[in-house]
Amino acid sequence: MSFKGGEKDHDYKIVRAAGVFEITDLADNKTSKVNATNFDFDYASLLRFDVDGQRRLIQFDETRNEINLHFLMKGSEVEIAVYDEAQFKLKDFMAPPKKVDYAKSVLSPMPGAIVSVSVEPGQIVSEGQELFVIEAMKMQNIIKSQVEGKIKKVNVKAGVSVSVDQLLIEFE
Repeated sequence: MSFKGGEKDHDYKIVRAAGVFEITDLADNKTSKVNATNFDFDYASLLRFDVDGQRRLIQFDETRNEINLHFLMKGSEVEIAVYDEAQFKLKDFMAPPKKVDYAKSVLSPMPGAIVSVSVEPGQIVSEGQELFVIEAMKMQNIIKSQVEGKIKKVNVKAGVSVSVDQLLIEFE
């Protein structure tokens, strides 16, 4: 498991034996024990468990893929990556994920079908102006511009199906 703290990872090894997880910090070889025999999963997101005899509470937020988990503990956001042994050996050779700036983009808020597109490349739009209409579950949703600006590219047309987070419109 790797804990992401800023730009560097902090690595741990986890071994499970009879309901107890031994977590070893690979930097200083300190080991903690997490007792999973009295592990509780409350309200679909709160996790209660014992670490070295002390009761802990974390709020599970989301999984970003099969490896990355995101949760809140003592008011701080924590992201961890859980690897098997083969993945752990190869993780340092993986390219870092690309950070994409979506500030000048409009993504599909839901899967659905585009009913109409109200803008075209080169058009100047104002905040609150209709960009497109998307239909999902027999309901039409008008998507409006959140910013003023000039349309650089429109990646969809009426009648096409789109998936959630698909790039639909780009601003200059």
